[in-house]
Amino acid sequence: MTTRLAACANHRTAPQQPGPHITLASVLQEEGKQDEAAAERKTAADLTRVAVNRQRAMFATNAGNALLSKGQITDAIARNQEAIGSDPSYAEAATAAWQQH
Repeated sequence: MTTRLAACANHRTAPQQPGPHITLASVLQEEGKQDEAAAERKTAADLTRVAVNRQRAMFATNAGNALLSKGQITDAIARNQEAIGSDPSYAEAATAAWQQH
């Protein structure tokens, strides 16, 4: 039971991180709670996807800003459009794209 308590505590302290959801899914699986475990694995996968998309957006925005500083406007716009496509909620990408137009 201590493993379950630790998994639940981690889950509560970092709900937007995939790791605690994966740990909790493993504990739930061991307890025979397949449906709950599957839901936790799905949440972990969704959170991972969001984090990866945000990283892509940040990288593309940074690349776009570097290109802009070199005067490569067309390439800078393309990178910032890529950033917006990766994570439309990433405000820095939208702001950078707006400033370039």
